[in-house]
Amino acid sequence: MNQKYKNKVLLFPITICALFIIHCVLSYVLDPFQIFHKSYFGNYFLREQRYQNVGLINNYLTNSDFNSIIMGTCLTELITSKQIKNYFPKWNSLNFSMEASPVFDQNTVLKLALKKKKLIM
Repeated sequence: MNQKYKNKVLLFPITICALFIIHCVLSYVLDPFQIFHKSYFGNYFLREQRYQNVGLINNYLTNSDFNSIIMGTCLTELITSKQIKNYFPKWNSLNFSMEASPVFDQNTVLKLALKKKKLIM
């Protein structure tokens, strides 16, 4: 085989590995769903609640004074913590509502939240 082709054959897997490592490092540092850590770039949240909820549970629910959560579908998405606090002053809640979510998805999020922190029932 020609030396030129040998170099290209060796360069290809090295390039793929380097790109994979760069992708992993950027995903961890930027962490758009805040799964590994809170955002370094301020408090921003994406519209993909199914992915975002894990990060909210790991970084906000367990490390703060939240003691209740709001679960539901698109009907409960717009309920804010401030509205809940008007009716229940001792409740400091996070909203984990997901649009078009089946009960199975809500149950999964609820089990994870209850596993991480004792909540008001």
